[in-house]
Amino acid sequence: MTQGNSLTLHLENLDLPEKAITRNGLEFDPAADKWRFMTNGGGIYFNIAKFHPFCASELVHSIRKTLVWYLENRSVPYASITFNMLKEFFTTISNGTVLGGLVARVTQADIINYKITLDNLRGWHLSFIRTFFLKMQRLGYPGIEPAASRLLEELTIKGARKGWAVMTMDPEEGPFTNMELRLIQGEVTSAYGKGILTNRDYSLVWLFMALGLRPSQVADLKVGDLEVRKRSYVLNVPRVKQRGQIRRAEFKERKLIDPVGQVLSAWCEQVKSEFSQKVSDPSTLPIFTCNRHSAVAEPGFQYHSDSDILGNRLGTIFKKLSIKSPRTGELSIGFEN
Repeated sequence: MTQGNSLTLHLENLDLPEKAITRNGLEFDPAADKWRFMTNGGGIYFNIAKFHPFCASELVHSIRKTLVWYLENRSVPYASITFNMLKEFFTTISNGTVLGGLVARVTQADIINYKITLDNLRGWHLSFIRTFFLKMQRLGYPGIEPAASRLLEELTIKGARKGWAVMTMDPEEGPFTNMELRLIQGEVTSAYGKGILTNRDYSLVWLFMALGLRPSQVADLKVGDLEVRKRSYVLNVPRVKQRGQIRRAEFKERKLIDPVGQVLSAWCEQVKSEFSQKVSDPSTLPIFTCNRHSAVAEPGFQYHSDSDILGNRLGTIFKKLSIKSPRTGELSIGFEN
């Protein structure tokens, strides 16, 4: 970057606040090119410099300020998806710019050229582009021509496939059959009895398979969510977070069979023993901890494992036990967060 471009970017960034706070309470510097956040889905990164090879500085600044709005008013994962869609968009349309010049304004032709590159499975990508640019325009930031915004408002966009694996019994993508569940449970119980699986692994598998929890729900669980009532075990499971909700806003009680409740209770006691010196209230510890404290994690979730780690661990367990599906000859584990 030349000295002149650097000065231009510096002057443009003067209208940014010194700090901004995401909707879930994470602080970041809007003027920095790189933003990093820790969520229960793992680390999420934004690098604004990725737009410099394709966009004029004024457009980059508009994108930056709109992304700040997204982070302040939408979830970090949603903002991240939008960021990645924008990178795809500008990479695609830059191939059609005159002599590889920088994009100063998004035009009607840019929208059309991008749309024709999307097949049926990727058509929904355009919905993120439309939402972002229309928001950028409504915020009063320059960068999109009126004809382009009118086209975006008029376009019909196909939605993404939602719940496909749940709604169908597709042999590759569909849910586990009852026979497969019995096979898994038998192998897991046998491995636990032989000492192959730890309390943590045994608890992890049963929460996923017996209760049908998503990785993000398991990642959000805390020790205090497990209750013993009249010799029975009850787990207060966080509901899947909806748009606009905070994590752990709503719960649903799920009763555990005694063997699972006993093992999970023993694991929770082990967690409290190992981590009790790090927090004032052991009941706030996560059931599935990570070994490091993250200073950039959401408040109250510093020691939580993220959902990707838990999902990967589950896959490792199944590989270790060599469990195979009678439908496909293998057992591929995949869960929605």
